[in-house]
Amino acid sequence: MPYLYYQLKITSSYNPEIYRIVEICGDRTFAELSDCILDAFEFDKSHLYLFSLKRKPYDPDGIYHPAADHRRRADQIRLQDVKPVVRNKYLYLYDFGDDWMFYITVQKIRESGREIPVKLIGGQGDLCQYPDWEDDQADEWDIEESCCNEPDHGENDDADDGTEDGAMGLGTLVITLAEEDDSIVRENLMSIPALLQRLWIRLVKEELEAVGDKEMELLHRLEKAGLVEVNENGTDLYLSVKKGSTDDKNDKIWDDFQKRCDLEYWLLSMVGIYGVIEKDALYKCLCEREIIPVWSREQFEETVEKLIKWGFWNRLTGADGAAYISSFCDEIAKEILQKREAYPVKWYCSFDQDTEDFLLAGDWKEAFPIYGETCQYLFWERGWHPEDVGSFLEQLIKCVAMGYSEQEYLTWIEEALSENQIAFTKTMRKVFLKFRREFPSAALKGYTWGEYEKSGRKDGYRQLSLFEEELPFQ
Repeated sequence: MPYLYYQLKITSSYNPEIYRIVEICGDRTFAELSDCILDAFEFDKSHLYLFSLKRKPYDPDGIYHPAADHRRRADQIRLQDVKPVVRNKYLYLYDFGDDWMFYITVQKIRESGREIPVKLIGGQGDLCQYPDWEDDQADEWDIEESCCNEPDHGENDDADDGTEDGAMGLGTLVITLAEEDDSIVRENLMSIPALLQRLWIRLVKEELEAVGDKEMELLHRLEKAGLVEVNENGTDLYLSVKKGSTDDKNDKIWDDFQKRCDLEYWLLSMVGIYGVIEKDALYKCLCEREIIPVWSREQFEETVEKLIKWGFWNRLTGADGAAYISSFCDEIAKEILQKREAYPVKWYCSFDQDTEDFLLAGDWKEAFPIYGETCQYLFWERGWHPEDVGSFLEQLIKCVAMGYSEQEYLTWIEEALSENQIAFTKTMRKVFLKFRREFPSAALKGYTWGEYEKSGRKDGYRQLSLFEEELPFQ
């Protein structure tokens, strides 16, 4: 049987003058193609990645690194399985955080009667995976958290801040399995959310190959649950994972496992977007969903309580006596509720099917293109360190969520940049104003300031509706 061979041109999305041309057999997996690309550009292999046939960053239908725990694994899908044709163009995204992006173009397809090793045919230009950042930007970025200095919440100190996945750069990840009494393991597992249960399963199977910020937060939660011991020595990470001597597949913990994980991902995403939401309203949103099967109120309450207990959310009581769930500290959550009185919105924003699908697969912030655009601008055009970009955008999100006026928002940015000796240019002003207009605001129940201002204008530039009461804004 003849072998199919593909000649692929891999081009940097940030500089089309930098590329590599390789030839690879169609029966090779996408994981092997990833290794080929990284070798061609002399990158290390310590980060997660994905391939998107739709050229969509963080594509929920993408083909992911095996450790990303996605239904489509790069080590299980061969190139010829997707039936490439000449001129097909795909996206390869490497390092969830730094977001190195490459376009893969199919240039030629040929057959051969013998198997040929992967070949680097040619290319030009170089990329530096870890550039030397300028001293005034790389030393320290401590942006003053002018929006709110978050108070100590005990267990909630480890709350998920939405930091993107990316490898820690640790030299070695060592997983050892320690025997523990079955009843103790079962009791500890039953007390934690499904997201943590899934990570524990990956550790027991020794499938965790890369550790990023999110994984470290989850590992520390597993440590609090008494299921993992975490030790770092500065360069290496050692995990001692406690497991039982038996694998009881009839245990309640395995029932509807993926369904529970999907539920938690969706709930975490929606609370992240809305910032603050009544628990009853969150359940109503859940029941209206088509991609999430309707859950009983009891199951919903149990899931919410686990996520609160293990530091994913905060809980507060509003002035109206309603029970609220928030992804922010109490101080910010209360200010958001006050701002909602000044900017009344009738109902929480709903999202189209593509956005909903993405919310089940990745970081909810990445579902909104303006987040990635701003991240890339600060990283590639301004040369900021990735950690600085993440920290600064988290503060911008708080400003938008809390209902800062345009002037308050710009003033905060100017002061924050000034404290770090960074000039506030006209281009930066334009980029940050666009971020404010297009990123969801908790003060507007998930709508954007662009949508709100568009509806409220009296200059003819206004949303059209058959019935005025259909508009969410009073």
